[in-house]
Amino acid sequence: MTHVVTQLQLLVWAALAFAVLKRYSLYPSELPSTNLSTDWLYRRLFPAAWAYAVRVGGGEWDRTKETWRRRIMGFLQTLHRYHGPRGILARTWPAGSMTLWVAILLLVVLLVFYL
Repeated sequence: MTHVVTQLQLLVWAALAFAVLKRYSLYPSELPSTNLSTDWLYRRLFPAAWAYAVRVGGGEWDRTKETWRRRIMGFLQTLHRYHGPRGILARTWPAGSMTLWVAILLLVVLLVFYL
């Protein structure tokens, strides 16, 4: 309850100050201006920079895009080879071999931690 009363007091005093300033013409008048904000970056600068980059390096972009497409496709084929339906990592492993791998990994962690 005290928080609500305190906030209401602040609100009433702020409204009273505003009313007094308006009544005695002490409140500053509105100035016509343009406020620049960060939205200018993505509305004006980034599209202009992108248009310039496409105009200057359009052919290079196509070659770069094709190179990255081939790299990604090669990576996905490698993933499919190992993790696909017939891949070595898609098979079921016996619990004993998994326990052995966990023990080896714990040993590696201990060696790294203490050395």
